[in-house]
Amino acid sequence: MNHQELLEIKENIEKSKTEVTSLEGQKINQMKTLKSEHGCNSIQAAEKKIKTWKTEIEEIDTLIETKNDELQSKYPELEDYLN
Repeated sequence: MNHQELLEIKENIEKSKTEVTSLEGQKINQMKTLKSEHGCNSIQAAEKKIKTWKTEIEEIDTLIETKNDELQSKYPELEDYLN
């Protein structure tokens, strides 16, 4: 390797260090947001919360469908409004 190649490698290393520092800062900020807005101290806690939310959404969706079906059965004349 010549001197120019070594300087390019050094420059790439310095750029990478700067980028890593920036990404670490972003990660810290995102983790703070995750904690303050959702009460999660880790990615695993957030994933667990998301799984819980998905389950709750599915349950609510099922309830809405059931109630919609009940309304259609009880009031067939409203079918155009409920679909």
